[in-house]
Amino acid sequence: MIVDPVFKEFFEDKKSFGKNFINHPFAVTNFYLNKNSKNFYVADIKGSIYNYDLNRFDYTSDLKVLRKIRLDLSNDERINNIFSNDSDSLVAVSTNSTQTRLLIFEENEPSREMTTKFKHKILTTTLMEDSRTGQSIQLSAGLSRNISAVDCFSNKEFRQFEGHLGPVTNLKSLQGCCFLSSSKDKQVRLWDIRVMKSVKIFEIEDNVGPTAPVMTVDSSGSCLSLGSATSKNLYSFDISSGRLVSKNPVQSPIRGLGFSNSERILAIASEGLDLADLTQIPARFRQKPIHQKSSLKFGQNLTWMRSDKAEQDSYILFALDHVGNQIHYFSL
Repeated sequence: MIVDPVFKEFFEDKKSFGKNFINHPFAVTNFYLNKNSKNFYVADIKGSIYNYDLNRFDYTSDLKVLRKIRLDLSNDERINNIFSNDSDSLVAVSTNSTQTRLLIFEENEPSREMTTKFKHKILTTTLMEDSRTGQSIQLSAGLSRNISAVDCFSNKEFRQFEGHLGPVTNLKSLQGCCFLSSSKDKQVRLWDIRVMKSVKIFEIEDNVGPTAPVMTVDSSGSCLSLGSATSKNLYSFDISSGRLVSKNPVQSPIRGLGFSNSERILAIASEGLDLADLTQIPARFRQKPIHQKSSLKFGQNLTWMRSDKAEQDSYILFALDHVGNQIHYFSL
């Protein structure tokens, strides 16, 4: 796998990241970037979701707001997860409560909201499409340990996936009929929507206590990287075989991971923010700081965007601090 010249120059100390931030009116709780449309969804403590347009993002001008959605939340609710499908017609939202929301946007029609209620608190939600049938599915999970699959058209639960022994904190849909889940039982499981049991289990050996692994998948859908807030190692697996490809030491426990759009270049949030080159693992592993340790504490919200506004392609990494109304971004 060939490294993009932009990243190559960074690791050779010929290029460095620029740092800036986007101001939001209120403290940000979560964000999601649709990499196809470059629609940027930002949720805040007021229960609002701002849909910013990043297609003309030039690092200087104010972002254009395409739409603003205000959810009717109770005092103890806050938006802790947000995800859109490729066409931006569906937006799934969880609010650290016993219900999830599905926002539906249809051309020339007013937006609609569907709510699904559960017996236990929901910690994460995402969307996937069954490649066999084209069915849009909202996956949700949390304290119940089970993963719920709800049909987005009928708003009816049609399947539950059981197997985790602890709360499920993160879900990630993959191409085809598969998705991943991370749990405080210290496991990441691979599921196939067509069967009731998980088809593979991934674990990291030095994860201490009831800590859910932090996970990310590369753009090809073949490499799964895992870290933990209690481990100083980065684990990378081949998803199809379940084989551990590499185990590499990192400088401090990992709070967030995010692969770049095309190459196997990985952003790592720990005490600072680092970039790791996984293009030639296990033969070679390179790691270099983007942003040194500071008062900023970046977490799981790490996402990349490829920009063609410059003379050559450039990359932008968005990161969310644990408090505040600023979304930080690093451009290369």
